[in-house]
Amino acid sequence: MADSLDKSFVISIGDAFISHPDESNTESRFQATIGTRDDAAVFTLTDAVLRSGDWTLSRSKIEDHSLLPKAVYWFYDEGLTQPTSLSPKEDDGWTVLNGGASLFDVDGRVLAQLLQTGDDEVKAEVVVV
Repeated sequence: MADSLDKSFVISIGDAFISHPDESNTESRFQATIGTRDDAAVFTLTDAVLRSGDWTLSRSKIEDHSLLPKAVYWFYDEGLTQPTSLSPKEDDGWTVLNGGASLFDVDGRVLAQLLQTGDDEVKAEVVVV
């Protein structure tokens, strides 16, 4: 596991990418979405904090206690976030984990899967830019 990466990267989920945050948004957090490569956020990972510009991508530190998938948000204040790590894949590259859970999408929204359901699910992966 790695909690820092010395290169900038985008995150793919299948054929889509986590979109950059809407800079005009005035809320302190809003749910992350996926889009095309042209809309992809460019990330850095330093000391388990996943950032794109002034925003941090993460699950909230405060969540319900169910084992259902959890929303992944863009936060302006990183004090409310969970740590992110990169898990090496068997073939090559990295899988993104936030708070120990892999990221995936449902209907264009980014979620974290607390219970792994199988090896065939599409997980978020690092694509170095």
